[in-house]
Amino acid sequence: MKAVSFFVQNNSEELAAEIVKPQTFVEWLFIIFNFLFASFYEEVIYRAYFPNAAISLLGKIKKVQENEKLRIATIVIAEIIALLAFSFAHLYLGVLSVINAAVAHIILRLFYRKREDIVACWAAHFIYNIISLILL
Repeated sequence: MKAVSFFVQNNSEELAAEIVKPQTFVEWLFIIFNFLFASFYEEVIYRAYFPNAAISLLGKIKKVQENEKLRIATIVIAEIIALLAFSFAHLYLGVLSVINAAVAHIILRLFYRKREDIVACWAAHFIYNIISLILL
């Protein structure tokens, strides 16, 4: 029951980690490097590797190869799993951050599928994180 109440609470502030803006130059430098590396890692794992690997792996199943509807369904399932993994990786920041991460994931994944440019996704993710911190 506790797990259910965790997901249905109305006040996401109770779940969110306390976010503290950097105050000194060293703190800003640390957070910039943190955002650089974290956004790169997240883009490679959640936008490029995981969904593509899942699609490739599921695509090797003979029934999937023989049935176009099943092939499309496996792609959708792989995309949804990647979306949920990325979104819930941000749960420590609160429920609103999960929703925000889901929307960002959809936009960045569509961009990646169209252009296959992980560097552009990485830059967009990094800039978004910096702007979000500044606006807090």
